[in-house]
Amino acid sequence: MSTGFIARHVDGVCRPLLLSGGGGGTIAITASVGINGANQKNDVMVIQRALNDVPPDQGRPEPPLVVDGICGPKTKKGIQAFQLKHFGWKGADGRVDPDKQTIAKLNELSGGSSAAAAGVREAEVRGEHREAGGRIARVVGLLPQSLSCVKAAQ
Repeated sequence: MSTGFIARHVDGVCRPLLLSGGGGGTIAITASVGINGANQKNDVMVIQRALNDVPPDQGRPEPPLVVDGICGPKTKKGIQAFQLKHFGWKGADGRVDPDKQTIAKLNELSGGSSAAAAGVREAEVRGEHREAGGRIARVVGLLPQSLSCVKAAQ
């Protein structure tokens, strides 16, 4: 099931943004996360969850990141290791920007089949509440953009 939101995209245009529940969906952040990023708490939590949900062979951090909204050395290292795996040294700046290649790759890997390929992890079995919290964090992270769109429409 998808829930639609109106959000201001990077190009400044307000248009629908879909978030999917369950297996896969849109991972969205409002500002950069990582080295020299804005590192807003909700955005950092979204990226920490997204990296933890990546299959092991696709660059999931081991041990998993603590989802605390703090972009410390382990989160930055996790971002950079993921980027190295997928983009090589040229694309490994240690920062996730909205609507750029790293967030696109995270969204690609969250497309539903990755969970089946990785198998059911014990953390996923225990993590249904965590997943619900992830969707809530994504929605909360989009609220400033939505409010901006409403103001622009008025």
